[in-house]
Amino acid sequence: MLILWVLAATVILVIGAIVVDVGLWLTERRKAQLAADFAALAAATELKTSDAAAITKGREFAERNGFKHAPPGVEVDVNPNYGPDEVEVTIKQETRTFFTGIFGVLQLDIGARAVGIDPADELDVVMILDRSASIVGAQPKSPLDLTNAQEGAKAALQVFDPSTQEVALGVMWASDLSRYDGSCSFINGSWVPVRLTNDYNNAGSPLVSGIDCLGLSDQGTNWAVPIGAAITELQAGTPSARKAIILLADGHPQQPAPDPCELAVNAANDAKALRIEIYTIGYAIETDNCNDDISGGYQGTRFTEVLAAIATDSADNPGYCSSSSDVDAENADRDHFFCQHRFEDLAPIFTQIAEELARDYRLEE
Repeated sequence: MLILWVLAATVILVIGAIVVDVGLWLTERRKAQLAADFAALAAATELKTSDAAAITKGREFAERNGFKHAPPGVEVDVNPNYGPDEVEVTIKQETRTFFTGIFGVLQLDIGARAVGIDPADELDVVMILDRSASIVGAQPKSPLDLTNAQEGAKAALQVFDPSTQEVALGVMWASDLSRYDGSCSFINGSWVPVRLTNDYNNAGSPLVSGIDCLGLSDQGTNWAVPIGAAITELQAGTPSARKAIILLADGHPQQPAPDPCELAVNAANDAKALRIEIYTIGYAIETDNCNDDISGGYQGTRFTEVLAAIATDSADNPGYCSSSSDVDAENADRDHFFCQHRFEDLAPIFTQIAEELARDYRLEE
């Protein structure tokens, strides 16, 4: 019995030692895999910057998650040229054992691998900019607001990829070369005066120069018609491309009568039915209402609610955007409605929207 007990105890101890060390190994491997996943996604965001930036970012995020590149103990390798628009991250770590060393197993090797991708997705997008007189009209608004709108639109162009992504310029009110648009190469009388183009990475391109010399209109604000024009432009674009509209508005619409807000929401719903994404930006609109709707469901509705209804998958508290903390919360909630106070910079918002549209970071393997 004593001999049997010793043999059984030995087997139990061996099994226990193996279970403990294997359990620790599996735990460390899971941590390594999570670190590799995070590192691959982070590195993918820098692929279009440079290979060096992707490598630095990948190792930075691996270190944040417990795996610092320090050979020979820990190796974090980042290969930014794994495949088209892909980056591979591998993590290797040597770990010492606790109990199985008694049997000559002194260390276990941990390995993890992940591949992040930043595909150059096809994209057609129309940016509709409010150029109505109200944007520089009665105080406290100023010409700085129009300048901020122009700079915001150009910031978005810095994100888009001309090789696969085309952008058009929409305006409210329709272009009028004789009075408002100077020498810009606009289509006269059009709500989309610069059609979809991939020529926007230089200051002299029609799209960039069009944004720069965009003039004011003395007409009232109209959202429904330019949204409809944007739909037509997008349908004429690349059939396989992702479609989107970015709408910047600084006040409630007055046209077309009798219910301009409701008509704008209806036009947006038509776009969504065609799988067109809509991002809306309310600029200096925190106290505005749909005062020109005389019937229907949006009569007197706060402007923030209407812009949220126009945007894709957005449902917001109508009190949002009243304070700076409201603005910060709204712009961080990862929906399609954004807002900003007058005089404030719009470039970060346009950049954030462009990033969401232009890039689809994900794990490939």
